[in-house]
Amino acid sequence: MSDRIDDVKATSDAVLEHAERLHALEVEKRTLDPASDRFHELSIQIEDLGTRLATMTSVEREVAEAQDSEAH
Repeated sequence: MSDRIDDVKATSDAVLEHAERLHALEVEKRTLDPASDRFHELSIQIEDLGTRLATMTSVEREVAEAQDSEAH
């Protein structure tokens, strides 16, 4: 495998881990009073994870596109 393919796979693994964590946080947040401190803490963590996921998926796409360009 090329380094780029390894990078895409590693990024995909990280995306899946972040998505699982995001899911767990959202499930917990649903049980809380929206005015609680814990709700706000989780909201910040969820927002951060969402931003990281967006960044990672963009990088993943860019690496894949670069790989595709080199193949042609």
